[in-house]
Amino acid sequence: NLTPTYIEATDTFQLARYKMAMPIDRNTLVRKTSIKHIIQLDMTDVCLTESWIHFKNGTGLVYSCRRVLGDDYPDLTDHLIIPKTSKAKLPKGLAAAAKLCSVFSSENKESNFVTLELRPGKLRIKGQGLSGDHTEIKQLAYNGPPLEVTISPKLVEEITKKYNECEISPDRLFVRGEHWTYISALELPRAERNTVAETVSEEVEEVTEEAHEDETTDDSSGD
Repeated sequence: NLTPTYIEATDTFQLARYKMAMPIDRNTLVRKTSIKHIIQLDMTDVCLTESWIHFKNGTGLVYSCRRVLGDDYPDLTDHLIIPKTSKAKLPKGLAAAAKLCSVFSSENKESNFVTLELRPGKLRIKGQGLSGDHTEIKQLAYNGPPLEVTISPKLVEEITKKYNECEISPDRLFVRGEHWTYISALELPRAERNTVAETVSEEVEEVTEEAHEDETTDDSSGD
């Protein structure tokens, strides 16, 4: 999503926004598979037409992308409001540890996640699959509350390679620069997901029982 003051993208699980002035007068939606090719072309000029956005570089090369029309892009502003978080300085070797953990976690085709346990001064990363598991413990510059989350091992690799600090809340991970913000949703640990499911199930049973009691009372009154 290109706007006059920033560009942004999301896949509903993660999002990024970069503040930059764009010489356009309205928001313009473009598919990532089209616009990604302008990176290596050193484009300097932009022009909008009814159905296209055109980029031009210093050599006169013009590259055009068809605009996505008719779709309303979600407003991501509320998601970019940073809640109370704890800062963490990512330890060296975490990318390699995540890669080893993914050997096992990748066996879970529909939920390829590793578990991160954060404690003041310590981080534990674990990947578990059908054939086994791998766990590593790293020293961590972190003074927040104990926290356990699950996250894609590939995402851990990419973040650790590019950045050495992040902010973490119970449900989101934030990486911020001077002009940009990156956010990724975090999965609840399996045990916590089960607890939530059990709680919901119990609440549903209570409501059902109450409704049954009300029906019984009504029947008795009718007699």
